[in-house]
Amino acid sequence: MKTRIVILPDGQVSAFVDEGTFEGDVPLLDKFFKSLEAAGLKIQSISQAEQHRHDDQNTHAMEVNHGQ
Repeated sequence: MKTRIVILPDGQVSAFVDEGTFEGDVPLLDKFFKSLEAAGLKIQSISQAEQHRHDDQNTHAMEVNHGQ
């Protein structure tokens, strides 16, 4: 799974997946963020994964807010 991770100055983290399927990638994103928590990153909230399509792209987004 190829994923783009965007970290904003306010601590919000978004993950975008441009390949694969929504159903197959959502569990992998969940596992990724749980592994960050297990590694000590304090996470305040995780949004539900969303599916967005633009020009035949499958983009899956999940936003995370971590404690600063």
